[in-house]
Amino acid sequence: MTGPEDVEHDVFSPPAPSGPAARAVGFKRLLEATQIVQWEADAQTRDFTYVGSQAERLLGYPLARWLEPAFWKTHLHPDDLDRVLRFREEALREHEAYEFEYRMIAAGGHSVWFHDVVAVQRLDGVAAVIRGFLIDVSKRKRAEATARASETRVRQLIEQAPDAIIAARANGQIAFVNHQAEHLFGYQPGALVGGQLEQVLLGQLVKQTWRSPDWLWERRAPRWPRVSCRQPLGARTAGPSPPPSILAGSRQTRAWLS
Repeated sequence: MTGPEDVEHDVFSPPAPSGPAARAVGFKRLLEATQIVQWEADAQTRDFTYVGSQAERLLGYPLARWLEPAFWKTHLHPDDLDRVLRFREEALREHEAYEFEYRMIAAGGHSVWFHDVVAVQRLDGVAAVIRGFLIDVSKRKRAEATARASETRVRQLIEQAPDAIIAARANGQIAFVNHQAEHLFGYQPGALVGGQLEQVLLGQLVKQTWRSPDWLWERRAPRWPRVSCRQPLGARTAGPSPPPSILAGSRQTRAWLS
C-alpha cells in the first residue's frame, strides 16, 4: 500500500500559445529584435500607414513622424531621389513584388542604406496597399565601398607598374590588362579583356617559336607550368628582340609578365 508521498507526480508545462494570432505576435517580436522594419503604405498616396517600432531605433525619428504625409520621399538621400522615385512608380505599375536599395537620411544627419522588399496588393487591378520590409544593409555597403576603394588603389598601382601585367579569372578569361601589356603585345586598349589568356598570349608565343628556330619553347610540371621563350646561348645579331618570359599557373588567377 502506498501513501500520497509515494506517488510520483508528473509536472506539465502549460502549452505554448498557438494559432494565427499567436504566430503573428511571435513574428512581430522576432522582427523587432532585428535590423528589419516592417511597414505598410497606401499605394495611392504612398504614405506609411504602419511602421514597426524598430524604425525609430534605425533612423532616430519618432514613429509618429513616419506616418506624416510624404515622410519617405522627403527623407530619401538627394542623390537617390530621382532614381528611386522612377523605379518605384514603374514597379508599382508592372510588378506584384520588387526589391531595391537606397539611402535615407537619419535624424542625426547620416545616411542609412536600406534594402527594401515590397509586395503590392491590388484591387480590381489597381494597386491599393503596399507592404514591405526595410532591411538595414549599411554595414554591407560600407564593406563594398572599402573593397572598391582597395581595388581602385591596386589597379592604379598595377597600371603604373613598369612591368606588363595581366590578371585572368580561374577559367583563363582575361579580366584586366595594364597599358604596358597592351603596348608590349601590340593590342589596342581593351582588346585583350575577355579573351582567353592561353589563346591570346601564349598562342602568339607558340607561333613565334615555330617561325623562328632560334626560340626555344619550354614547359615544365603539368600543374604549374613555366612557359618561356628565350634565345639559346650565343649572341643574336639580327631579327626581332626576344619576347618576355611568361609565368602562368594553370590554377592561378593571375599571370605576371615581366
